[in-house]
Amino acid sequence: MPRTKTIKKFIAKWAVVFLGVSLTISSAVISNYFIAKNNERIGDWEREANNIAQQIEEIWENSRALERRKDTAVILLVTAPEHPHTNQFILETLSMYGADQQPKIDFDVLESSFDDYSELVIEQINEKFLVKQQFLDQAQSTQMDNDVLINIALCFQILGLIFVLSKGIL
Repeated sequence: MPRTKTIKKFIAKWAVVFLGVSLTISSAVISNYFIAKNNERIGDWEREANNIAQQIEEIWENSRALERRKDTAVILLVTAPEHPHTNQFILETLSMYGADQQPKIDFDVLESSFDDYSELVIEQINEKFLVKQQFLDQAQSTQMDNDVLINIALCFQILGLIFVLSKGIL
């Protein structure tokens, strides 16, 4: 009987050590695999969101440049309507807006073409912003998952250490 008790005690000690080591290894796997993999995905999503933010900024800057060009075309139309370069400049400006060739070029044509162009720009920016927001939402959600995984890994480490150290007590 005493030998059976000694064997059971021996097995119990090593079972506790094995459990502690298993929890510690599980913690390392969670930290080094799952959390690292999620961090890579978060980084990718944040880079994509930054790229889209730059695209939005470029679209906005181009829109502002074309608005200044429209203002210049209006000034030319008012100050030098008969000058050959005025007509060419206005036609180029309308072409940049994607407007159809107009038989008569006047202030209303410039304004309506720019308004149509502005609507397209706003639609482009809104679409890109939604895509950017989706990337940021995915990154935030995954970061929240990582926070949970970090807490689980820490708990496993602490429990593993407790089990390994408790071998001497048993």
